[in-house]
Amino acid sequence: LKQVMFGDRQYGGELTRDALVALCRATPTAKAADGRDVTLAPACDALAGWDVHVNLDSTGAALFREFARAGGLVFAVPFNLADPVNTPNTLKTSDPKVLTALATATARLQDAGIALDAPLGSLQTEKRNDLRIPIHGGVGGFGAFNVISASFNGDPAKGPVGYPDVDGNSSSWLQAVELTPQGPVGSTLLTYSQSSDPTSKYYADQTLLFSAKQWVPIAWTKAQVAAVTVEKKTVTQTAQPTAAPAYASGVCPPLELDASPFTDVTGDAAVAVRCLLTRGITEGTSATTFAPTASVSRGQMVQFLARYAKDAGMTLPTDGKAFTDSATLSPEVRAAAEGLRKAGVVQGRPDGSLDPAGLVSRGQMAAFLVRLNTYLTGATLAADAVDQGRFSDVEAFKAEIDGLAASGVTQGVTATTFAPAATVSRQQMAVFLARLLELEAVPLPKA
Repeated sequence: LKQVMFGDRQYGGELTRDALVALCRATPTAKAADGRDVTLAPACDALAGWDVHVNLDSTGAALFREFARAGGLVFAVPFNLADPVNTPNTLKTSDPKVLTALATATARLQDAGIALDAPLGSLQTEKRNDLRIPIHGGVGGFGAFNVISASFNGDPAKGPVGYPDVDGNSSSWLQAVELTPQGPVGSTLLTYSQSSDPTSKYYADQTLLFSAKQWVPIAWTKAQVAAVTVEKKTVTQTAQPTAAPAYASGVCPPLELDASPFTDVTGDAAVAVRCLLTRGITEGTSATTFAPTASVSRGQMVQFLARYAKDAGMTLPTDGKAFTDSATLSPEVRAAAEGLRKAGVVQGRPDGSLDPAGLVSRGQMAAFLVRLNTYLTGATLAADAVDQGRFSDVEAFKAEIDGLAASGVTQGVTATTFAPAATVSRQQMAVFLARLLELEAVPLPKA
């Protein structure tokens, strides 16, 4: 497992690189997406020299990533559920999108002043104080097991070009354990390091280890723990104010540090609303009001969910199936609804419409949040035997509601009732989403 993690293979490249180079060699120029002609010879050489990995010294890896991001990873043999090991395969070189994507990727890197054969470690980094730590890994959707999500910067005026910061869902807490007759043996690593405090000596410690592909042995016994203990601290817990929840540090700013501008929201909801406002997920009905008791419409709900996904570092699909009323939707609502539909978060009404003016029930809200969490994390919120059937008034969306309750995202209107048919208010929506942020520990956007 450790070898697979740090082997840094790019399986999409293994499947397509040779065919892509051959197509490139046979095509001196191609048009990029913006219509300009791009000379491909340098790209051919860069891809031919790529080791089809995403190591720090892998040259050409960034070119392939941008090629795939531009839509060039088109397979002649699509994925087949009956043959998942061997499909998809074979680059569909006859598809015009392949050359267009290669030309687009080539132009994008050249416009940014990036050499097409630049080592990945010179482009993909994570900043820790004065250190800029090179990061290996790639995009999961393109076949990398060691997933690193980092936005591309092509403007030197905005900072280092390339992928200067890991800003999305990526390899985080790593653990490989073997159960032996003598007991468990394992290694672990916290890729983003042990402290979020820039003044701490642990602010960059394990990020540096990750960069060097080094692991930390797990101490299991008291003797092992004593042998590797670096320091001890005693923490005294003090009572927390009950007016508002203590959301996880770095997820939602506390009100005393970042007061809410809305005069009509207080307590738990005020912290949640301010959190979502800070992260660009929601906005007020005016500069000073939020209308906390107003019901949430389906059109508003898809906007909240899409903004949440964006804040979490995910890009929704852009080729989602249209709803029967898509033509009547605003551009933002339509893009959000169709992307969420493609992602399996939103299904629409039985007649095929989104029904943006329709109100969202608490049961539907639970289903939306569980599906969104599954799309973003790959995990399903599920209840154990203790939490199953907690609410006596739930039939539809029972598994989703039980899962949210078990995870602490919802508490019900009473200890035994959830009111699944009741509409969701704006402040309830804010609290649900803020708790989901805390559950997923999505860090605040960098300033």
